[in-house]
Amino acid sequence: MKKILGIVTLLVLSCSAFAQNDYNGSGAFSYVFNGDGWLRPGGGSNDNPSKGIFKIRLDGLPALKIGLGYERVLTDKITFSVDGLYQVPTTNSGDFLDLDLLYDQVVSGAPGLGDTISALFPSGNFGLEGAEVSRYYIMPEVRFYYGNAPRGFYSGLFFKYRAYDYGNKFLYTDSPSATFYNYDVNVEMNTASIGLSLGFQTFLTKTISLDVLLFGLQYSSNIGSIKINATTGSPITQGIQSNTSAAVDFINTELPVASDLLRIVEINNDIINLESRFNSPSIRLPSIRLGIRL
Repeated sequence: MKKILGIVTLLVLSCSAFAQNDYNGSGAFSYVFNGDGWLRPGGGSNDNPSKGIFKIRLDGLPALKIGLGYERVLTDKITFSVDGLYQVPTTNSGDFLDLDLLYDQVVSGAPGLGDTISALFPSGNFGLEGAEVSRYYIMPEVRFYYGNAPRGFYSGLFFKYRAYDYGNKFLYTDSPSATFYNYDVNVEMNTASIGLSLGFQTFLTKTISLDVLLFGLQYSSNIGSIKINATTGSPITQGIQSNTSAAVDFINTELPVASDLLRIVEINNDIINLESRFNSPSIRLPSIRLGIRL
């Protein structure tokens, strides 16, 4: 027992000694405990002359969302970063799976909206062939660290510009005549947001960081369009035109997100063109980034 206590005491004293000087000692054990290693208390950006951190977003990779960023230390408390994301265009072969989230967000705040849309467009009469989705954003941010930048908890002030594009085939069957129609659908949305964020950044080793965004609040200005184009041999029926006008009227009067959410630009046998302009608050969702300080 005395030998075991002696060994433990020597390890503790050795680690304490190593922690006073960056990378004192050798091997992975010393590497983690020293410098900005995550097991070492204290430390900070001044221990290393490099002020820049390149980052990759981890949580978006399974969905082919490629997120890259760069953060630069300006002072002991302030950093400036630029973050961007691009989603590789993906195709969803499911009928309504690609619209489930959007649908839930829309109808959750407006009781009766789902029933109204179902009545206007009976589910047995239409379907979606498969969505093609792409998006990107760019976001500069100024961060204030409560410890020594770029380590510890931080608050951020950010501006974000985001573009979203959704394409699909809209399949429709007119029940009385059993006529089959096929339309092209495209949804575009451009959003400019300003907001506040809260997160923390820690260093797993002297050069490898883990940046965790906990949450954010943002206020956005949104401009978008919804277009349904007729294809050869499939003019837009009078029933779809009248049902679309009725749905727009219902959404503008009943949906609590914004008044006059949709505006009809053009409706005829060849095209349905709707425009949307509105401002809205929203939440910035959590995310995780792995960085390397060079």
